[in-house]
Amino acid sequence: MPSSVPHIVIAGGGFGGLEAALGLRQRLGEAARITLVADRDRFVFKPYLTYLPFGLALDQIQLDLPAVAEAHGLHFIRARIDGLVPEQRRLQAGERTVPYDALVIATGARPRPEEIPGLREQAYGLWHEPDLQRLRAVLDGLQRGSDERPRRIAFLAPPASPWTGPLYELALMTDTWLTWQGVRNRVELTLMTAEPSFLAALGDHLHARIAHELDRRGITAYRGLAVTAVEPGVLHDAAGGRHRFDVLVAVPPYVAAVPWPTLPTDDRGFLRTRLASGQVEDGTDVHYAVGDATAFPVKQAIVALRQADAAAEHLAARLQGRTPAFSFDPSSFFTLEALDEALLALTPPGDAPLAPLPVGQARRQALRAGLPWRLDTSNPLYAGLLWKGTRTGIGVLRHLLRP
Repeated sequence: MPSSVPHIVIAGGGFGGLEAALGLRQRLGEAARITLVADRDRFVFKPYLTYLPFGLALDQIQLDLPAVAEAHGLHFIRARIDGLVPEQRRLQAGERTVPYDALVIATGARPRPEEIPGLREQAYGLWHEPDLQRLRAVLDGLQRGSDERPRRIAFLAPPASPWTGPLYELALMTDTWLTWQGVRNRVELTLMTAEPSFLAALGDHLHARIAHELDRRGITAYRGLAVTAVEPGVLHDAAGGRHRFDVLVAVPPYVAAVPWPTLPTDDRGFLRTRLASGQVEDGTDVHYAVGDATAFPVKQAIVALRQADAAAEHLAARLQGRTPAFSFDPSSFFTLEALDEALLALTPPGDAPLAPLPVGQARRQALRAGLPWRLDTSNPLYAGLLWKGTRTGIGVLRHLLRP
């Protein structure tokens, strides 16, 4: 690295990018220049997008990214990220070329619904905020008892959908909401996934518990179902089957949001990294990748936070000439929301199965209020007493619930 103050560029303004930027600022102070490059000027708390059909306003879960950057001494550039020239250590961002001494790639994944003919045109997309807001009108029509009300709502995860958790959540939340409105008996709910087991990215150990929960709620569920095409009101699968629906909600196939042809990737463009540090496996020590941009199989906000925190620690340690204090730990948790309750999944595979937790508006309001407050404290999201307490609590639950 140069002897002058190093310039660290963060490509991407989601969970991974923002966490890496804040983590580096916390560790390095003014000993580094940090630039955050993103193609939008808002940060969206995406785990809560599933609440949009049930009345949550989008502005409740988004923050102004330039303002956050300014508050933490980060230089912000809004530009489309197009790639890099690695031998020159330059990031191409629209018409700008941004030089760097170290680069953290956090550009995420993008949906590619066109892989399934008809999916974009026929489905409400979990990737598309306006679709989720329009789904609210569909549910309101059910509540009003409209003559045009749909009777079959299908939730679909086709092949190459890397993270299906939000789809399960939306199916469970829809069941609860319809029950609360007294119209659940009017609607057939079906969940169809290409996964070999339910929520397979977190391991086969969750399958039986999820299957039980879906059955308990009267949600018909299919696994290993590869949908190949969608026509108005009909899904076609690879075995020649036809499945009818009135409303279709889907997670699409995903690929890397930005192609990185000069860096090692898998067949869908996700970057190959060293698990412990997040360093890209390109034979250099200047490129890191975190979050959904990586080939790590679980695409989840808390995983992105933990990857970014580990990458920031390893990069800062290298600059400061010290040994990293910790590395990325793939063990995690996932809260499967259902409005009336939540199911806590502990990972990696082999750990405890799903456990029910009481939930309510207080928990959701606390998180909405806590996100801006957390950023105002000049700390990364995944740091401090809040997350230390969370990690401790999860560790206790893992011990108590292990079979």
